[in-house]
Amino acid sequence: MTNNNNNSNNLPKKKKKKKKGFVLPKSVSATNSYIGHRFEIVDQEDENEVVAEFRVLQDKQMYVIPPENPDDDHYKRLIEQEQFLDAYLERTGKPWLSHYPRYPPVLHMWPARYIGEVHHITTDYNHWICADTPLPEKLTQCKQWTNVNPVISVNGKVQEQNNEDAERDGGEGEKEKKLRLQLEVISIHPKIFVIENMLSMHECDLIVDIARDRLHRSLGGQNGGFVSSSRTSQNTWVESNEHFVISHLYKRAADILNVSTALMTETKNAESLQVVNYKIGQECSL
Repeated sequence: MTNNNNNSNNLPKKKKKKKKGFVLPKSVSATNSYIGHRFEIVDQEDENEVVAEFRVLQDKQMYVIPPENPDDDHYKRLIEQEQFLDAYLERTGKPWLSHYPRYPPVLHMWPARYIGEVHHITTDYNHWICADTPLPEKLTQCKQWTNVNPVISVNGKVQEQNNEDAERDGGEGEKEKKLRLQLEVISIHPKIFVIENMLSMHECDLIVDIARDRLHRSLGGQNGGFVSSSRTSQNTWVESNEHFVISHLYKRAADILNVSTALMTETKNAESLQVVNYKIGQECSL
């Protein structure tokens, strides 16, 4: 009697390896992962030559590939960092999830003391509620100005009206109500907040319209990236100053974060808006 359970068709299929990125000498790379995830570091010219390998462990965030020279100063600094991470985990029971060394924060950070805690925010940068227009005299059809400096688009460049123009455009008795938002704490460690009604439908549609013709295949990895079977979406970036409504959104975000609007640029503490498009079957997987 033959046992057909040994048929090769019944054996589990070996997972196809996915390229996650490049690791240059004395560089750092990062990726999404999970416990038990196995990584192989291979030679760039010969992918069959495995230089190093490791599996992702519970609460271990950093994996150092030893160099040929163990006395290398860069390697010693990495070992010092790894020892700090291990000591922090043992002392607190939590993994260290920030840069090392980390300097004291200087910007405002909303506290997350308990689940359900709510922070109330008021901003002058209210919602846009209709189709945009580049003409300043038409702006009040989309939004009633409050006595702030609203941004307008002139010849494709972002400029600002002064307060007198803003009040005149809105008209007496037509100053806009301030936008009131809430930050609700849904996680303490890590801090996670939910912000309802941050964007209007028009603002969302505008971002999509700006991005639609720029979308291209999303890339994986760092150092310029590469086409990867683990990331099949399309994406692009929208800069903060390329449209007056986008600039307006960045100022609203500054009020939400309780920081200066001057910091909300790509040359300071913010980055451009990333717009990602997933069609049916597309993914960003591990």
